[in-house]
Amino acid sequence: KQSFAKWLKAKYGSQESLKAAWGNELKDGENIETASVSFAPPDAWVSKRTADTQAFNYDIEKKTVDWMTQFLLSLGYQGLVTAYNFTLAPSAHATRGQLQWVDMHNYFGHPEYYGVHDIRVRQDSMLQTAAEYIREIMATKHIAKPFTVTEHGQVFWNQYRRENGLALPAYAAFQGWDGFCQHSSAVSLSYKGLNGKDMIIQPFNVGVDPIARATETLAALLYARGDVAPAKRRLGIKFGPDDAFVKSGYLGNIPSDISKLGLVTGIGLDWQGKTFSRAKQIQYDGQVDYNQQGLWLRKDNVLKPKQASTNVGVKVDGLLKKYAEGVANRVGKVKLIADERWSARLKTLKNAGWLPSSNLTNSEDGLYQSDTGEIVLNAHEKWMTVVTPKTEAVVFDDIQPINLNLLNVLSAESGALVAVSAMDNQPLLSSARMLVVLSTDARNSDMQFSDNNHFKATDLGHLPVLIRANRVKLAIKNTSISK
Repeated sequence: KQSFAKWLKAKYGSQESLKAAWGNELKDGENIETASVSFAPPDAWVSKRTADTQAFNYDIEKKTVDWMTQFLLSLGYQGLVTAYNFTLAPSAHATRGQLQWVDMHNYFGHPEYYGVHDIRVRQDSMLQTAAEYIREIMATKHIAKPFTVTEHGQVFWNQYRRENGLALPAYAAFQGWDGFCQHSSAVSLSYKGLNGKDMIIQPFNVGVDPIARATETLAALLYARGDVAPAKRRLGIKFGPDDAFVKSGYLGNIPSDISKLGLVTGIGLDWQGKTFSRAKQIQYDGQVDYNQQGLWLRKDNVLKPKQASTNVGVKVDGLLKKYAEGVANRVGKVKLIADERWSARLKTLKNAGWLPSSNLTNSEDGLYQSDTGEIVLNAHEKWMTVVTPKTEAVVFDDIQPINLNLLNVLSAESGALVAVSAMDNQPLLSSARMLVVLSTDARNSDMQFSDNNHFKATDLGHLPVLIRANRVKLAIKNTSISK
């Protein structure tokens, strides 16, 4: 509190000025002279106290990383420095905007630990959330800065975690990330540990989990080999102190209408709008505002506005931000309003010709197609496809027949991830060596749960690891088969 009081005094000058700014938010007995002013609580919404708490945190975090960086430099270190790699709050995006290199961690279904015999992992589909956890990562990338993701995953024992094996590598390639990896122990040559004990699957134990290993295989093909093409164009998300501190709740998140842009085109934050033309090199092709509708497209190396689409939800959102700012942030989280904002952004992109008329993205149907045409996600039906010259893949829950380009899934006994990749540097159409990946689910033997949905585990079981059996019938068009 002493540091906060000192910061407030530097900003406002006196108790009277602080009272004038905060009004009734400043409680009786709170005084900067006695260092008795409290921070905003973690669940606070938009307010003067919240804005100042977040701005104070930003200043402290910046000073801390500057101090640590100077120490490293004094030791002779000459590389890049990063920090603050997991918080998704807008104020944290501002902090990372000061760093040389941005690194992030994020998970879908991170375990909740209540004891050895009470570990909980959500069992719903990541795709059904429109890949929310991946979108959250996408929206933390800062344009013109190196960007890595050193922890990610749809964690064991989530029954749909095969989805991550296709979605994360494909979208990482599409967004042009500089690197990513799963945490941890990706290489395990035996189910016997170095101490001789059995190594069962546990959350974050990649090497002994067949489903997580499938993610590594597809990451090598879709991302490292470059099978999935990067986005054709990139939108800069203009983002400033008002967005980070004043208009965002404490420990909030980036709006879904912004993060969903990452499913259809390249995106990245532009902290304070400073990176559009850095060192005379154009960094992106268009710009959107973090908190407002609108689109600016590059023409003759200048950003020019395009007509923004609107609807009832966008109008309500705008009126609240103008006349009831204290509740606008909370109401804006309501799914109906958030969906309306996304619908308007998508219509603006299509009207401006940013996306081709053939693009399948449809806000009402929960359908998202990349501007390259290679990636399609159907959130409502929980399936995703990737179609490239060297790899075709699909992950699905419904067992209906699925036709890609060359690859057809004719039948399946249950949901799965199926991928076919050329392994001889030839297009899949003419490849003579192909790798088939089939990923379902895997559990330890005799795992015990206290509920029918397998949400709460009371015993993680023992070896051997069991893979869910599945019979999948495929057909593929290939010219080398007849040779």
